[in-house]
Amino acid sequence: MTVNVKTWKIEADAYLQMMEAGIIRASDRVELFDGKIVEMSPIGNSHAGMVDRIANVLMLYIKGRAIIRVQNPVRLSELSMPQPDVAILHQNDNYYSDTTPGPADIHLLIEVADSSLDYDQDFKLHHYAEAGIREYWIVDLPQHRLLRYYEASGQEYRHREIIQVHQSVTLRDFDLEIPALELLGPTPE
Repeated sequence: MTVNVKTWKIEADAYLQMMEAGIIRASDRVELFDGKIVEMSPIGNSHAGMVDRIANVLMLYIKGRAIIRVQNPVRLSELSMPQPDVAILHQNDNYYSDTTPGPADIHLLIEVADSSLDYDQDFKLHHYAEAGIREYWIVDLPQHRLLRYYEASGQEYRHREIIQVHQSVTLRDFDLEIPALELLGPTPE
């Protein structure tokens, strides 16, 4: 016996309506990719602390020049709406309260990876590059380093740098050098 299983693709607008109606709650830890609702990894203390550290450090460097968005949705396409750990967005007088920022609004996306490193380096990287996200960083918690990708080309990035804690990282759109130690904190013992 053959069973035909129907699946439905959800568009970003319907996904937003489900969030606004409370069908999808913030506590559900999901995001939309390729029209499918994908469960995200749970957030542990080291992940949460790193996200807070990065957001606070970036705020010191670019306050008044951009918006720092923490674990809120961005719209890559009609079928993909992830919630990166940190997004640096172009200034917007109403803080995108009437729209979801898209690729043209994004300076940089950052994911903090503990158990999700492979997923962030493969699946998310390809989606971010394909959407034209100019720069993408992954904080590799186990290795205590930052992986920097920039200049999207197709589903890849032309450049990849591994930034160690004793180095600095360039925030290209702002012509800034930030010591990685400030972003990552001291190496855990």
